[in-house]
Amino acid sequence: MQLNMAILIRGVGKVKTRSAGVFVIVLFGLLAADCFAAENIPLENYGRLPAVASMAISPSGARIAFHRMDETVDAIFMVERQSGEVIGVVDGSETKIRDIVFLDEDRLILFAEESEHVKKIGRKLEISGSFIFDRRTNTLSALLEKSGLVYPLQTGVGQIVGHDAKRDALIMPAYIGKVSGTPATYGLMEVTPDKPDGHLLTRGTEDTVGWFVDDKGQIIAEEDFDPDSHRRRIWGRNGSKRVLVYDPGRDGPSYSIVGLGERKNLVVVSTRPAGSDFNVYYEMNLDDGSVGAPLFKRDDTNVEMPLVDLGRHVYGVQYSGFMPTYEFFDAELTARVQAVQAAVKNTAAYLVDWTPDFEFLLFRLSGGWTSGAYVLVGPDSPTPKLLAAEREDIPAAAVVPTTISSYAARDGMEIPALVTVRADIKEAGNAPLVVIPHGGPAAYDHFEFDWMAQYFASRGMVVLQPQFRGSTGFGASLRRAGIGQWGGTMSTDLDDGVQHLVDAGLVNPQRVCMVGASYGGYAALAAGAFSKFDYKCLVAIAGVSDLPRMLITEREKYGDDSRQVAYWQDELNNQGKRDQALDGISPVNFAEKFRSPVLLLHGKDDAVVPLDQSLRMNKALERANKPVQMIKLKGEDHYLSSSETRIETLRSVAKFLETNL
Repeated sequence: MQLNMAILIRGVGKVKTRSAGVFVIVLFGLLAADCFAAENIPLENYGRLPAVASMAISPSGARIAFHRMDETVDAIFMVERQSGEVIGVVDGSETKIRDIVFLDEDRLILFAEESEHVKKIGRKLEISGSFIFDRRTNTLSALLEKSGLVYPLQTGVGQIVGHDAKRDALIMPAYIGKVSGTPATYGLMEVTPDKPDGHLLTRGTEDTVGWFVDDKGQIIAEEDFDPDSHRRRIWGRNGSKRVLVYDPGRDGPSYSIVGLGERKNLVVVSTRPAGSDFNVYYEMNLDDGSVGAPLFKRDDTNVEMPLVDLGRHVYGVQYSGFMPTYEFFDAELTARVQAVQAAVKNTAAYLVDWTPDFEFLLFRLSGGWTSGAYVLVGPDSPTPKLLAAEREDIPAAAVVPTTISSYAARDGMEIPALVTVRADIKEAGNAPLVVIPHGGPAAYDHFEFDWMAQYFASRGMVVLQPQFRGSTGFGASLRRAGIGQWGGTMSTDLDDGVQHLVDAGLVNPQRVCMVGASYGGYAALAAGAFSKFDYKCLVAIAGVSDLPRMLITEREKYGDDSRQVAYWQDELNNQGKRDQALDGISPVNFAEKFRSPVLLLHGKDDAVVPLDQSLRMNKALERANKPVQMIKLKGEDHYLSSSETRIETLRSVAKFLETNL
């Protein structure tokens, strides 16, 4: 378990002299008039990763950090916000940086991942890890990387669940044990600057899923999950002893802890009340397990996630939906965020970071009139101040409008959807259509600049992104309706979306293609195997084709009794059934039914959906004498994390659509 990162120690002085030209954040006139039409933007501009990503602001608001990726550099920069002076640089070219957080004014926590082949199990895992960069000493410390206690074959190392600022200690969970010997158990580690490999605070039981600690790093709550009963129990502490605080029993509500409450011995918990379509946040007293009145609740949408600091203190929430909305304990703060969103109307404004006093608020804008940007609001910038464009080579004038819509499925269920189409194409009607089902399937599309959808739309196609049943973000009814419906109504929802646009006179029914990744890849293959609609071509990127084999992979990774396997068995409605029952909804078994050309793309380093899933589908289609192309993406993971393979993917798909659509 080793992630490669390096500090550009010798480069900092030189970088400062070059900052104005290359490395400093470019203030960019996104709303300025631009003469470029969408179809004139090169394909590479869409496929390339955003030039600026993962921005964060320091506790004082004086400094910012960001990940810059372009043809000349792939690095994390710490800069003085007012002057743009670069004061620290970390090379990010060898590792996939997923997030950046300021630990204090001079130190960053970098969360990273890397695909690694594990000989012991004969396949790749997506290994995660955390690093601390100290700009004063130009040192980079890997956390838990060389610990003799930490089990080496795990994917979740690097999570931080608590921060004791006084002792400069970070609290991190990890599986404890060795490859040979007794099974690994979940444990809680403490990391300090002099001990970056950590020491063990406690071990959990076989059902433990997490701990919550106070500002002194002391455990105050623990949560476990029984994969057989699907019950979550909450434990408190009496000294070093665990004390059961809440057990839902057979019929009680199941609460999950999401963070620490406003006062001592209170935690914020989430549940979906009986008969409700949406979840609610409450405060639970760890003395007796009592639950107060709702803290955060809406009747039209879910609470999607808490807004927390490094110690997981809850300050507010983000609600789900195509466009994010926010609510805080502090009503004035809620009003400030709403004012920012109103000021940048017709785009999605995501709150990505803030100073501890909430004087400075950092937002990421995406969709509508921008291809992505970061803006700051604070005492010296009461109106949103533009810091950086995500994609400097796709100007506002080239962004194709996306419309929030919905349609009725054949059984009457309302399916939310996004439709992206150029105004001239919309007026003309009779356009080619690309359907892009999202991955997950327990996920949903957001109103933002989608690089693949935008490219297709820029070339004169209509793009439909349906939130088919099984999707999250729009209530429990839509989510539950997808259980056991792989290859069933989850697929017919996509066909019904096509028919809706055909009936509206917008698209040509003879020119429809489906392009999906992960679960969306399964959906594209299921369209070939089971749909009665005549799709002209199908593209599956890292798609699942053989469901019994997928379950075998999950069992190998997590164990038969894991909550991950329990989730997939629930998702497929396969509890108590033989895996062979899933053969009837596995596209690999129905190659002879395909009527459309198929393009398969799969990362060779995919640790989520094995490459074998596409290889088997390819072989089955070839045996059935069906037109199929297979492209292996060298060095790529499940998420198309590199610009090179994203461009290769987009170029291959574009050529395939041009030939067949």
